Amino acid sequence: MKEFWRQHLKQQRSLIPSLRRQQAEAALLSLLPKLESYPFVLSFASLPEEISTHSLNQHLANQGRLLLPKVEQDSLQIYLVTDLDKLKKSPLGILEPDPQLCPKATPSLILVPALGFDENLHRLGYGKGYYDKLLAQFIAIPKFGIGFVEQKIQILPHQAHDIAMNELFVF
Repeated sequence: MKEFWRQHLKQQRSLIPSLRRQQAEAALLSLLPKLESYPFVLSFASLPEEISTHSLNQHLANQGRLLLPKVEQDSLQIYLVTDLDKLKKSPLGILEPDPQLCPKATPSLILVPALGFDENLHRLGYGKGYYDKLLAQFIAIPKFGIGFVEQKIQILPHQAHDIAMNELFVF
């Protein structure tokens, strides 16, 4: 059932036109005031088909508050990033911190990507389990789901171990 929804949501997201994507990226910056009270924000370096986090990440990096994940073995490690130009493309095509240049850090807020979100704040990821493991490590830390309006549906399949978001922000 999850695989059906993954394919469906990927297809829906691929249909979002360029102008709509640009509008969503600009709207994402309206989240900045809500992030001000969190010293370290774990964001994500968006893939081309995801809502672009570049401008948001640049703002957080300039303030010294941006954390980004890096896939190491079968989990995500978290690093403080102050210069987006120092990120390296991973084998998965994701821009990641260089552990030689970035210290490890602990988030006070997590911005979570997904293929889809539902009205009960559940998320459907890409199926590799990286964020499931990460979120399980930081149960007490607030988690904000981030995406396009087109990624929100009424109900997604989920399991007992799936961790719901605290809030959902779709643009």
